[in-house]
Amino acid sequence: MRSMAKRCAAGLGLALVLGSAGAPAQATAIYAASASAVLTIQSIDGGDLTDLVIEGSAEITDENSVFAGNAAANTDGSATPSGSTALGVGGSVNLLAMTDGSADPVGSASSFFFTDSEIEIENLSADDAFEIDFLLAYTLSAQADVDNLISEFASALATVAVEIETVGLLPEIVLQADTGLGLPGGDVTDTLTFTVLVEPGESDTVNLLADTEGQATAADGPVVVDVPAPAALPLFLVALAGLAIARRRA
Repeated sequence: MRSMAKRCAAGLGLALVLGSAGAPAQATAIYAASASAVLTIQSIDGGDLTDLVIEGSAEITDENSVFAGNAAANTDGSATPSGSTALGVGGSVNLLAMTDGSADPVGSASSFFFTDSEIEIENLSADDAFEIDFLLAYTLSAQADVDNLISEFASALATVAVEIETVGLLPEIVLQADTGLGLPGGDVTDTLTFTVLVEPGESDTVNLLADTEGQATAADGPVVVDVPAPAALPLFLVALAGLAIARRRA
C-alpha cells in the first residue's frame, strides 16, 4: 500500500481549558464513536478477466489515547486484509475504528483511531475496458453526553470516505455529536454503490478510510473554549474538510 498522510489528534479544531475555581463537581462527560466500512466488488464487466489485476490491502494508520485527572480513554479497531491480497467478485476490504472516553469528576480525555484501505486495479488488455461495480456498506455511531453543560464538554466524530484516484473524493459520510455545538449524533447504517471504469492499458486505485475521534472535559468551573464562540463553528467546519484532504497520497 502506498503511504498516506496521517492526521493529528486535533481534528475537532477546539482547544479546551479546565477551570480552577471551586470544589470538584460530581458529574461525568462521556463520548463514544465507531465507524465500520466494508467495500466489496459486486461485479466485473469487460473482456478476459485474466487481463485484469485487482489487489486489496488495509492498515491501521494511527491511534492514540490521552487522558489526565480522573478520566479514561480507549481505542480499538481492525483493518483487513492486512497484506496485499488478490481480489475478484465478492472480494472486499474491511475497516473498523472505535474510540471512547470519559471525564469524572475533573479531568480530560481524548482519543482517535484512523484506518485506511486500498484496492489497486490494473487493466493489462490492449483492447478491452473493464467496469467494476462496488458496494460500500457502512455503520457510523457518535455519542456525547454531559451532566452539566457549563462545566463539561464532550464530542465524538465518525467518518467514512472513498476516494477514486481518477475521479476524486466521493461525498464524505460524517456523523458528529458535540455538546457544545448542540449536535446530537446518533447511529447511521446505509450502503453506497459506484462503478469504476478502467480503460485498456490503464490503472486506477480506490481508497477507503474509516476514522473515529473524540474528547471529553469535566471541570470544577466553566469550560473555557479558546476560540470565541462566533469563530468556533467555521473553524470546526474547516477542520472537518481537512479530514479527507489530509488523507490523500503525498
